Amino acid sequence: MYFIIKNLSFASLVLVIGFGFLACDSDSDPEVEQEPISLMDFLIINGYDSFAEAIEKIGLDSELNGEFEYTMFVPTNAAFKKFLADNDFESLDEIPEELLTKILMNHLLEEVKRTSDFSTGYIQTMAKAGTNNNENLSLYVNKENGLLFNGVSTIESPNNEIGSGIVHGVHQVIDLPFIHTFIYPGDEHEDDPQFDAFSNVIFWNGPRFDENSSYTVFAPINDAFAALYNEYGEEEFYSEDPEYGSITLMNIVGYHIISKVNLRSENLIDGMTVTTVQGEDLIINLNGEVTLTDVNGRKSTIITKDIQAVNGVIHAVDMVLLPDINGDGE
Repeated sequence: MYFIIKNLSFASLVLVIGFGFLACDSDSDPEVEQEPISLMDFLIINGYDSFAEAIEKIGLDSELNGEFEYTMFVPTNAAFKKFLADNDFESLDEIPEELLTKILMNHLLEEVKRTSDFSTGYIQTMAKAGTNNNENLSLYVNKENGLLFNGVSTIESPNNEIGSGIVHGVHQVIDLPFIHTFIYPGDEHEDDPQFDAFSNVIFWNGPRFDENSSYTVFAPINDAFAALYNEYGEEEFYSEDPEYGSITLMNIVGYHIISKVNLRSENLIDGMTVTTVQGEDLIINLNGEVTLTDVNGRKSTIITKDIQAVNGVIHAVDMVLLPDINGDGE
């Protein structure tokens, strides 16, 4: 009996040691990591052939090879076909390379953003314009009802992981933004809602922004117009009464625009005087914040700066500035 028990104990020990070696062997086996899918493979596999062709055409595929992490918005083939038709291009080959490069870079963010990372407001794409083509273009994100980009494009295939970042499939090409993209109301897109009042004034009173020129726009937010109308009475701005002189909506709009210059916040100098399209001056001051003083001594503060478009830059301000109230230059 002692012999049997002794041998059973020995056998049990052997089994324990054997399992231990097996466990060690199992732990020592390296895990095989799945190779992350590349951008181009993802595009081809998922049917984004038009965008893949565009990326290859300008050589962007070789630049997106893991040197930095990014987020890319990728339009469907149908969206790209519509973009070509809307802009009178018969094929991809008809798009000038410089323009095509900007359009593609306008779908690229130099950071990783999942859908949960977006919030309503402005972000920068990797497309550039402005002074010496050196300023990143702005992209307006509206998250109130899903995700809407520059009022035209929504995500239909979110959060696709690739080797160097995230791809979101979108249902429409995000075209290059101009001033009117952000502050001009229209049937085809929704502008930034904080500029609704200013947009409506521009719609009925001008001006139309030349896409081949450059502007700096100090755009009053909705609350600024509400305060103005409360102060003077909205009907007075539609009046021909000479008592109100130059206080017309057309002149007010012109008094918030500087032409032929892209003045970003870093270009503003304390005590700087700028002449507006309306013809009268504004004085800019820097004192922890950027303020504009009109000819009547009213002060307005920039609350959102450097909304960059192809043909200029927008700064949101908290008060409507007025030209000479009496219209006599005094």
